[in-house]
Parts: sequence; structure tokens; C-alpha cells
Amino acid sequence: MRAAITLLRDFAKAVSPDYLLPMTKPVRLEGDLQRWPTAPVLFGTVALRSDQTSWDGERVPAGASGTVVEVLKGGEAYVVDVVEPFDAVVTVVAHELNVVIDDD
Repeated sequence: MRAAITLLRDFAKAVSPDYLLPMTKPVRLEGDLQRWPTAPVLFGTVALRSDQTSWDGERVPAGASGTVVEVLKGGEAYVVDVVEPFDAVVTVVAHELNVVIDDD
């Protein structure tokens, strides 16, 4: 199973330059099937794809990571509590976020 995940990860890296190393567990489906989340989830870890402006007016750089603390309009946008590189809160449209997955 680990080899299959590694193969899929290598494929994703080749296809998408925005690929991030895993930071959350895969979702267990029927039997041994697993699926990696493709949309941000409440309390999931995400990274910004582009610079954003925080609620305090600070520029938060692309690549900053944080936790989804609120899902808006059924997933059209998200409120993210950014922790790296500094603490900030931003509202981000869905296509400007990468889901971060952990393979621990």
C-alpha cells in the first residue's frame, strides 16, 4: 500500500508544480480503498497559492500555511487562521488554497 501511495505522490508532483507533501490522513472508504481530500475541510491544514491580505491589512505571502476555521458558502471560500510565517486571519476563495496532507 505504501508503494502505491508513493507512486501516486510521484505522479502528482510531475503533473502539478503546486503539489504539497501530505499533512492529513487519507479518508477510508469501503475495503482498503483510500482517497486523499481534494477540498479544504473544517480544521484541515491548507497553504495559500497566492499572496492574500489579512483581516488586519497585512500581506500574507503565498505558501503560508494555516488551519481552516470556517467554511463559507458551502465551500466557495474559507476563513484560515494562518500560523506560518506569522499569525494572521484571512478569507480565501477555494481555488487559492492547496490542501496539505500528512503521510504520518
